Amino acid sequence: MTTDPQTMPVHLASDWRSLTAYIEATHERQPVPCRSGEIVEVHYWTSGKPVESVLAAQACAHCPIKAACRVYGIKHPAEAGIYGGMGPKQRKAVAKLSTDLPPSTTNPN
Repeated sequence: MTTDPQTMPVHLASDWRSLTAYIEATHERQPVPCRSGEIVEVHYWTSGKPVESVLAAQACAHCPIKAACRVYGIKHPAEAGIYGGMGPKQRKAVAKLSTDLPPSTTNPN
């Protein structure tokens, strides 16, 4: 997962900043598994180890921003790691089928 907006393509950096802001704002009110480390360790989302990736994906099940995170991951399928409970292969498969994705980080609040 690329996390430095300075080295990202412009379209990716904008979406990443929006998703990150949404995660942080939500995490102030309720736990976001990939930030809190309460369910599994934070590094599992980018580990690449199959067992850790599965545990990270499972931890997304009740995440309050799962939908926005998943859309980001599908919109940017080349990004490594788990997004919205989906790994890179799953997101790439869905991205091939998706032609009209909603904005990646629409905040309903």
